[in-house]
Amino acid sequence: MKIILTWDIIKNMKRLIKTLALIAALSSVLNAVSLLTAGAQSTSNIVTLRGSSVSPLPKQVFTITANTPLYKPQEAIFNWTVNGRFLASDSGRGKDSISVLAGAVGSSIIAEVEVTHLERDPASATREFIIMDLALTWSAKTYVPKWYKGKPLPSASSIARVTAVPNVVIDGRRLGPKELIFTWDLGIQRGAVSGPGEDSVELQVSDIPNNGYRIYVTVEDLEKRVQQGAARTVRPLLPKLVTYALSPLGGVEPRSSLKTAIIKEHEARDFVAEPFFFPITTKKELAFKWLTGPFEVIGISQRPYILTVDTGGVKDRGASINVSAQQEKPLLSASTGFNLVVSP
Repeated sequence: MKIILTWDIIKNMKRLIKTLALIAALSSVLNAVSLLTAGAQSTSNIVTLRGSSVSPLPKQVFTITANTPLYKPQEAIFNWTVNGRFLASDSGRGKDSISVLAGAVGSSIIAEVEVTHLERDPASATREFIIMDLALTWSAKTYVPKWYKGKPLPSASSIARVTAVPNVVIDGRRLGPKELIFTWDLGIQRGAVSGPGEDSVELQVSDIPNNGYRIYVTVEDLEKRVQQGAARTVRPLLPKLVTYALSPLGGVEPRSSLKTAIIKEHEARDFVAEPFFFPITTKKELAFKWLTGPFEVIGISQRPYILTVDTGGVKDRGASINVSAQQEKPLLSASTGFNLVVSP
């Protein structure tokens, strides 16, 4: 069999030879790059620093860890410096973490670590942790007497307001709420409210007693140099009803609630039932009911929470007086009582 080489075949064969030569050259280059890369990886070293939180709280024992993803900590020597002071006792083989005591708000923990590995290049990392503080305060839109100095507490279906109070000082300047980003998790709603200056939220408390509503807030500055979180669980409490004696001038004597009241024969005394923590704006929204003993009861329709007792000529020396208050929507009630003693 004869093979006749035409000019076209010869040209195609030349092209094929050139293509194969080019492929061989590229393969050699890729192999060389691969060897160089492998050599670089074998001696490279990476270390980063992370804290137990982004920003420590004042007086908190704060942990800083050196992360070496290319090898185990036991294979390297760690030399630690904090705020310019070398920590000899915290340095050494395998010592990839340290614990330091945080200072006051606005101060910093500047941590530096130098890592030495027998088979890798030396590496180091530095990070500043700025100390901040964060507290959560809350109150509820529930009724309390005007003279009451405590905080209104939440009851079933009431509205509670939770406020984040951060204390952030960076470079000697205290940051205001509008310079901070607040992110709120309300129950199972992640990031329900978020944005600069969003330092408070309102929520409706559960109508099931002791059913907690968990709130979590994260606060950070616009440049994310500081970050801290805080949590609070708001649980509905049962409203209360407390009885007090009214003074002759009509004021409440709030220093002690009544367990026992002593009045003289033929004397009339006024008593008031004060509600606490009902989700109302005025106690006129409640229905009051008084139950008394044999004494004459003088009711005041405009003020059903006040009871006037006149012993008259009754010879009984004591009686039990009970009172209840009820709200229709939501259905809530509270009751209390005291003993009335008549002295000659």
